[in-house]
Amino acid sequence: MKKRGDEYYEPIPLQPDDVPSIFLNRTVIDTLLPGGRIIQRGSVFKPLESNLDILLSRDIVWRADRKGNPRALSLGSAPNRGPMGNRIFVIDVFGDDLSAVKSVFLSQLQSLPPLQDNVICLLSVNPSLSPQMWEFCINEMGLEKGKTHLMNRYIAEGDMSVIMAKL
Repeated sequence: MKKRGDEYYEPIPLQPDDVPSIFLNRTVIDTLLPGGRIIQRGSVFKPLESNLDILLSRDIVWRADRKGNPRALSLGSAPNRGPMGNRIFVIDVFGDDLSAVKSVFLSQLQSLPPLQDNVICLLSVNPSLSPQMWEFCINEMGLEKGKTHLMNRYIAEGDMSVIMAKL
C-alpha cells in the first residue's frame, strides 16, 4: 500500500476464524462499534455468535488494521450492479483513528476484482471523520462526491482503473 502523507499499516484480511475473537471482544465492542453494534449494508447486528454466523455466510470482505487491539475494522460487500448499470460497493468502517480508517478503506478498494466500470462506493464512517475522509476520497483518490448522502452513508464514485492506479 502506498503511503499518502499519513502513516499506513498494511491491513489484515480477516479469515472466518478471526472474526469472533475480534468482533466479540468487549474492548472492540465498546470502543469501535457504534452503539456496540455491527452495521453491514444498513442492517444492525448485536455482536453475538449467531449474528456473526449470519454475517459470515454473506459475501463480505472483513478487514482490520491489526488483529491485536485494532483501531479500525471494515466490512465490504461484493460490488453489485445497480439499477443504472454502475457497480455499487458498500463499505462500513468502524473506528476513529483516521490513518487506520484510511488503511482499511484502501484495503477494501484493493480487494475489488478488476473492474473497468464506474463504481459507486457507499461509505459509512464515524461522523467525526467524515470531513477528513471526504477530503481524502476527493483530493487523493480522485473520487467524485455524490450529490446526496443516504442513511449516513456518503456516496463517492469514480473510474476504478484510475483509482486502482493510485493504490
